[in-house]
Amino acid sequence: MNPLLKIFCKCCGILFYICRCCYRGHVYCGPECRKAGYRETRKAAQEKYRKTEKGKKQHRNAENRRRYRVNKESRVVQAVVKTCICLKKIIASIFNKDKTQPVCNYCGKEGTGVNKFPKRSYGKTNPGVPCS
Repeated sequence: MNPLLKIFCKCCGILFYICRCCYRGHVYCGPECRKAGYRETRKAAQEKYRKTEKGKKQHRNAENRRRYRVNKESRVVQAVVKTCICLKKIIASIFNKDKTQPVCNYCGKEGTGVNKFPKRSYGKTNPGVPCS
C-alpha cells in the first residue's frame, strides 16, 4: 500500500490525502483554496506594510493623486466577499464518510493515511552492511 500524507487544508480546514510522488509541500486542498490563501496572505502583507512609515507615506501620496485627479470616473463599489470558496468541498467531505480507503487528492492513488512519510532506505536491504 502507498503511504498517503494526511494534511488539513490551510484555507477550509478539511482533511485531504496526498501521495509521495505528488507531494511538493502542499498546504491547500486545491487551486481554489490556494488562490484564496494567497489572497489572504497578500492582504496581510499589505496591511503590515501600510503600518510602516514608508507605507503610510506611499498611501498618503496615492490618496492625494486620486483626490486631485482631473477625470473622475465613476467606479462601481464591489462588496468584499469572504475568500474561502470551499463550502462545497466541506459539505461533500461531511457526507462522503463512507469511503474506507484514503485516495490521493491529485492523482487518485489509493493507500493508507500516515501523519509523516516513512523514511526511504534507498535500495539498501541490510543497513550497515556494505553492498558488494
